[in-house]
Amino acid sequence: MTQPALHGLHVLLVEDNTVNQMVAREMLVSLGARVMVANDGEEGLHCIDAMQSAQDAFDLVLLDIEMPRMSGLEMVRAIRSRGDGARHLPLIAVSAFSAAEYRAPIIDAGADGFIPKPIGARDAFGDRILTLMEQRRMREARTALNPEVYAGLVGAIGRTSMAILLSKVRDDILGVRAKLDVPASELSQTTIRAQTHILMSVSGAVGATGIQERASLLNKAAHGEDAADCALQTAEMMVEIAALLEFVERELAMLARLQAGGSA
Repeated sequence: MTQPALHGLHVLLVEDNTVNQMVAREMLVSLGARVMVANDGEEGLHCIDAMQSAQDAFDLVLLDIEMPRMSGLEMVRAIRSRGDGARHLPLIAVSAFSAAEYRAPIIDAGADGFIPKPIGARDAFGDRILTLMEQRRMREARTALNPEVYAGLVGAIGRTSMAILLSKVRDDILGVRAKLDVPASELSQTTIRAQTHILMSVSGAVGATGIQERASLLNKAAHGEDAADCALQTAEMMVEIAALLEFVERELAMLARLQAGGSA
């Protein structure tokens, strides 16, 4: 049996009008989402703070633009400027003010898309949300891996197997980072060759072609004599390792919430 479009997703709905709250909430619930409602941007930020460290963190924020205390525009700016994982949340504006002069500022501030009110057909609403969320994920993924390769892998093996694979990838990369993240004076060519060999295999498995190529170049350099250059290249690669780990952690958290909601 096909699951509803938003099955398993935890959505924060930020809307000050009670009628609009009711309409949007009921539609989201009918699409399979679990919904928390906030009455303005300030309350919405408190909700994100309260849930951010929990297993039940939000997967998506839908927010009105014009609200008291803190507007949707101000909320988007506040979220995108955070120093924690919440800055990566998909943010979708939902507003009756659909003219370009209203849309442009909130998109420029970091919102991932815009849905005009009235919302309209339920299925089209769900499809639009999924499209905007996927576009967000692919933009995020480009900094760490090839999104087309990654998406194809998820489609081929399914979410459950992907979660298992990503857990193994995370453990392997953490092991590589621990071995390479040492003072240059303690970093041997042998260690670099061994760890980049692991990294080439692991990163290639999930489509992280950029870091795979860098690891390959470093592996070759580690067969030479220039230890200082190898140490410098290793330090530069650690930045890419951190970006890949951050992406993997976000994906694992999302997959865990979807599985907890019963999605295959």
